[in-house]
Amino acid sequence: MTLKLIYGSNKPKAYRAKKGEAEQWVCAICEQNEGIATSAVVTITQSPMERAGKLEGGIKTQVCLHCLMRGLVTPV
Repeated sequence: MTLKLIYGSNKPKAYRAKKGEAEQWVCAICEQNEGIATSAVVTITQSPMERAGKLEGGIKTQVCLHCLMRGLVTPV
């Protein structure tokens, strides 16, 4: 399976929260491709290392789960 990296998932929304308040993240790529603004995120660790049977280090990033299931990697 080949994954394709997509940028632009976090474009500003018309219904943004007020300054300083939390806002629900929605995937603009899912909204554009599927017509549904999904909001499921999974954390991925790229290039982790192992020590004594435990993973450590690496680069942690969050991507849209629905895009990932379709073969796209959309960073949050």
